[in-house]
Amino acid sequence: MSNDPFDVVDRKLSEARAHLHEMGQVMIHPSHKSGFPRQLAVMMSSAGTIIHHPWQEHFDRALNAFLSSTRSVPDIIFKRCGYDKYAGGKNWLQSLDSNEQDRRRQFHDQFESKFKPFCDHPLSVERKEVAHWSGVAHWEVRINGHFGRTYVRGPTTRLPNTDCPPPYAGEDAALAWITSTNNLPLVPSWPDFWWVIPHASIHDGQTFTLPPW
Repeated sequence: MSNDPFDVVDRKLSEARAHLHEMGQVMIHPSHKSGFPRQLAVMMSSAGTIIHHPWQEHFDRALNAFLSSTRSVPDIIFKRCGYDKYAGGKNWLQSLDSNEQDRRRQFHDQFESKFKPFCDHPLSVERKEVAHWSGVAHWEVRINGHFGRTYVRGPTTRLPNTDCPPPYAGEDAALAWITSTNNLPLVPSWPDFWWVIPHASIHDGQTFTLPPW
């Protein structure tokens, strides 16, 4: 264990930033990334050709990892700098001199007043949701299609790769999609992403939304 108590904290923060960066990168369509295969670029020049972009699975994994990394930071601070007498640390604390134990108790008491609001933050609660409760975070993407429809999807429902004109009266919807030459890609951007978090203490059990970034 390093003598610098904050080295692990810095590494954990870097890990959280890396996951946040990854969330942004997976949103970029493959055609906009360096190294995009030339043959796929040629294919995309043909009308109606859409390149599959499975961003949702990658985004969800990166989001869950971001929540976990971020939430662990104050726990690490408590363990390394405070007076954590649980999880097998009691004997180690008692081996320290009395001045160091007092300093750690004081730090623990002062830090706890900042720790509680952090624990009550909606994203901290979301980490519990992902790790211990339903297994999925309450994020969703809301995107307006090219033909007047609004698509709302989340971690367990896939956003279609394409949007197509609605069928005419009496026209078979599946056949209309297959034969249409006007299918256009659905590509979300950051303003399309939302948290939908149940918060009974504030909104009487109803849901409310807030943009995540």
